[in-house]
Amino acid sequence: MLRRPSLILALLTLPVLVGMGQPAVPLGQTPRAQAATAPREQLQSQLTMLVSLLDRYSTLKAGHAGADAWNGLAMEFDALAQQAQGTHTGRRAALMAADCLGNAGDTANAVSRFAAVKDQLPLVADWALWRMAELDPAHAHDDLAALVAQYPDSPLLISARLALAEQSSDPAARAKALQTIVADGSTQPAAERALYLLAKQPGSGQVRYLLQYWNTYPDGQYLDELVPLLAKHTGLSADTNYRLGSYFYFKSDYGPAIRFFDLVRSPMALYRMGRCYWGLDQLDQAVSTLKGVAASDHALAGACQLTIGQVEQQRHRTAQAIAAYRASAADGGESGVTARLKLAKLYRDAHQDALAQHEEQIIISQAPWSDEAVQILWSRFWTDYVHRSYGDAIAAGKSLAAHHPTQPEGMAAEYWIGRIDEHLGDRTSALARYRLLVGRSPSTYYGWRARWRIDALTGRAQDPWFTTDPGRQVTERPIRWADLLDAKERALLAGTPGTPLPKEMLDWPASVRELIFLRQFDVAEQYAARSTSPNLKAWVAYLQMHYREAIHDERGEPWLNYPLGFAPLLVSAAHRQGVDPLLLAALVREESRFDPSVKSWVGAIGLAQLMPDTASWVSKQVPGTVGKPLSDPAVNLQLGAWYLAHTHKVFDGGSMYAVAAYNGGPGAVARWKRSFGGDPDEFVEQIPYDETRDYVRKVFTSYWNYCKLYSAGNGGSAG
Repeated sequence: MLRRPSLILALLTLPVLVGMGQPAVPLGQTPRAQAATAPREQLQSQLTMLVSLLDRYSTLKAGHAGADAWNGLAMEFDALAQQAQGTHTGRRAALMAADCLGNAGDTANAVSRFAAVKDQLPLVADWALWRMAELDPAHAHDDLAALVAQYPDSPLLISARLALAEQSSDPAARAKALQTIVADGSTQPAAERALYLLAKQPGSGQVRYLLQYWNTYPDGQYLDELVPLLAKHTGLSADTNYRLGSYFYFKSDYGPAIRFFDLVRSPMALYRMGRCYWGLDQLDQAVSTLKGVAASDHALAGACQLTIGQVEQQRHRTAQAIAAYRASAADGGESGVTARLKLAKLYRDAHQDALAQHEEQIIISQAPWSDEAVQILWSRFWTDYVHRSYGDAIAAGKSLAAHHPTQPEGMAAEYWIGRIDEHLGDRTSALARYRLLVGRSPSTYYGWRARWRIDALTGRAQDPWFTTDPGRQVTERPIRWADLLDAKERALLAGTPGTPLPKEMLDWPASVRELIFLRQFDVAEQYAARSTSPNLKAWVAYLQMHYREAIHDERGEPWLNYPLGFAPLLVSAAHRQGVDPLLLAALVREESRFDPSVKSWVGAIGLAQLMPDTASWVSKQVPGTVGKPLSDPAVNLQLGAWYLAHTHKVFDGGSMYAVAAYNGGPGAVARWKRSFGGDPDEFVEQIPYDETRDYVRKVFTSYWNYCKLYSAGNGGSAG
């Protein structure tokens, strides 16, 4: 007896959802014959509809949609399958209807549909078998075995072999199959899991597999499960014990770290043991251990004395802390630079400013490249600027800009020297500095601020400062999915605008390109994992609407780094609440990287990172959101847009203050505005909360870049 209906039966049981308004089939002409004679416009319309439905499919998949949404989309794919019956587009639509039903939980119906249509789509028949195996565990072995036997060149082959191995009840056969997959290694995720399964098996070879996994996948997804298994074994080498100690050390799991370091007792192991004792608040033991290392190993003496100073400072033993910091400073190196800065702060807290400045000057002279020098020079620069001691400010700023041109403080110094030039009436020098910044770092916060000052000084436009446009019209940048199709279908969609896909992706096998077109990305991820191009991996993440993984490199594609995630929902929510949609996009980018499931350590949830109490209050102001999950992108964006509009109202539409209040709270921003609210640039620099100050800079940097990419009809300008 057949466990799945025949193709004819499956097609007969498809619901007839459309028909009205569609051309009738001439008497005696089959649907396949009709497809062959369908006018070009009809084929084009059907393919365009398929792309539209696939876009909605992507949105549902990214948004963790419920059964009703998936069933509704399945009905629309079914309707297209009926309309385009006998065409490649119709068969694709039928396949995607089956997948939607599977996502809705209608497993039996989905499996029947896949069985009915898979042989009509040979390019992706292996994927259809894979989905059938996922949906129907009772018959998964048969489907996977069929995939392995019938499609030896399938990119899913190793994944299918892995799944079969996991189902095997014969331990020896299972181990042999897993070893073969590890040895093949052509599909990295499957090979990693195979090695993980081997490493989990107790026995004489477990340590070998555990170490092989750790060496092969030092950042592997199963590492946190496997390292504790390795830690249970005895008789390990000194290198392995040290590595285990370091693993626990960097996870702040100090007890196990001490146990493994004690087995090694090398100078570095003992140094880290001392820091572990400090972490466990065993301060006497920490100091004793570190003093022993400092006395016996010159290379670590400076680091040990620095830590001793920190421990003694924690115990409020200032004299001992100063002595330890002095010993570390005298030793030199990076630890010595840090020790000098801590020494300077101790002196400044004791109102011994001359001694503090002496230590700071040594850092600037001897280690101008260091982060400590950056802190000192920026503090000096800003203090001198605020007191309008422009000569001293310029001296500190020039040193900062020269030694750290691409660090935020170096760019800030360059920008603010330009502002000083403006105050002094030296327009030529100011323009030269601003142009240098724009040329070097055009998409950074200070690069954008420099651009606006150039416009203001040259009379091209007024400086927009931090203004936004609640009525802004947004132009989305669709993906040119037609690039994945064959020449005949590309011609049907010729002229469709959109961002072209990477050439490397277009060179992948036709079956892989077809799966990407159908928004199935498991195989694409495997191909991207083999590539040396981080940009390609980001593209695959972007196409899946996994925006957090796509935002990876400021030098890469700008659309990847500044994605307009969940665009229809975001733009609608922003316009409904009267805020600039690109400001909302910038805020969401910085809050969550467009990850709807993210939850911060303080409990903020979702795209706009709302605290549950705040969301509960806001939801009472936004109809239809009470009791809805904050992980739902539509709900979260509506609430986030309302709260951003609220902070705008509190500060009379001032977007800079509104953004600061979104992070730091309206009360704090109101106090700051009363204290130093004047020049907008100066306000941002003087925000007392480090997090809020950086937040404002980041949000407006993203905002200006979003404006350049997505503003409708503005020629790429922002503001």
